[in-house]
Amino acid sequence: MSKESERVMSSSLTIDDKPVIITVASELKPYKPASETYTLEELQAAVGGYIQLITLANNYRMVIDEEGKIKSKPINLQATLLAHECGAIFPNDVINGDALVCRDELID
Repeated sequence: MSKESERVMSSSLTIDDKPVIITVASELKPYKPASETYTLEELQAAVGGYIQLITLANNYRMVIDEEGKIKSKPINLQATLLAHECGAIFPNDVINGDALVCRDELID
C-alpha cells in the first residue's frame, strides 16, 4: 500500500494512519480506542453528542456531533475543508464542533 493511500488529506491538513480529533481550534489531538475498535460511548465522548458518520477518502470516516448545528457549536474550519475536498458534504454545508477522523475498521 502506498503512503498516499494510507492517509487522508486536504490542502491544509494531512491525517496519517492514527486517529485524531480535529478541534474547532484546528488542533489535532490523538484519540485511540480503549480496545481494537471504538465503543459508541467513546465516539459520543469524542464529539460531545449523538454521532453522525461521514465517509471520506481512502477508507477513512469522520465522526461528528449529529446535533452540532442545533447546539450552535462553532464551525470547525479544518474538518469542513477536509470533508469538502473529499466530496463528503454539500458545498454549502459545514461541520460544527469537534470531529474524529479515523480508519473505517476502528468503527464497529
